[in-house]
Amino acid sequence: MEQNAPWFVAYVKPQNELKVVERLERRGYETFLPMSARWARRGHKRVEIERPLFPRYLFVRFGPGGNFLEIGETVGVVSILNNFGKPGTVRNTFIANLRAAMIAGQFTEKPAHTLQPGEAVKFMRGPFEGLMARIQGLHGTERAEVLLEILKREIRVSCAADDLAAIA
Repeated sequence: MEQNAPWFVAYVKPQNELKVVERLERRGYETFLPMSARWARRGHKRVEIERPLFPRYLFVRFGPGGNFLEIGETVGVVSILNNFGKPGTVRNTFIANLRAAMIAGQFTEKPAHTLQPGEAVKFMRGPFEGLMARIQGLHGTERAEVLLEILKREIRVSCAADDLAAIA
């Protein structure tokens, strides 16, 4: 692929970004789909999930032999973004900076474990949802021990740190 060739933005059907990338690359087009990562809970496990940074958008580049019509007819592609009827281009430096930021992990959501012992927190989910407590201690990044006041008594409870939010 010609290094100075411009990049274009393809708008795709929902949840079709990876399929469209595969189809376009099979046809010989260079693609770039920036991804972001975030932590989510699946049952009792925390897993990292990758998602497109710009849902429904991906970047496509092709040289002089490229064909907008062929890209637009690719299954899953809705359209090529345009500017007053002409396909809009994205600068190579923008793509290079986006790639560098992605490699550096700048689009990876860091787990929010900024809780400190003694801090007031609120349960955001689980059986104690909505109740207030105070952090007693932290066990790694996954678990927290809190003091919960129930019936005028403080009870020590161990819970997932993700279930808590600091009270401002």
